[in-house]
Amino acid sequence: HYIWNIRGPLPHIPLLATGGVNPQTIPEFFSHGISGVGTGVTVLRRDYLENDDYEGIARMAAEHVAAVRNSA
Repeated sequence: HYIWNIRGPLPHIPLLATGGVNPQTIPEFFSHGISGVGTGVTVLRRDYLENDDYEGIARMAAEHVAAVRNSA
C-alpha cells in the first residue's frame, strides 16, 4: 500500500525499492510502478560469504537479474 500511496500524488517521481527485494517480490514491485530495485543481503547471503560460496552468490545474482528482465 505504501507504494500505491506515494505513486498516487507523485506519479512523476521514479521510485526504487530496496527493502524486501528478492526474485519472488521483484515482479510485484514492478507491477506496482516501481522504476528499479536494489538488493544486498538476498544476494550476498551470510552463509555464502562465510563459506566463500561465490557460485551461490552468482546464482542468486542471476536469479535477481532474470526476475527484473521478466518483469520489464
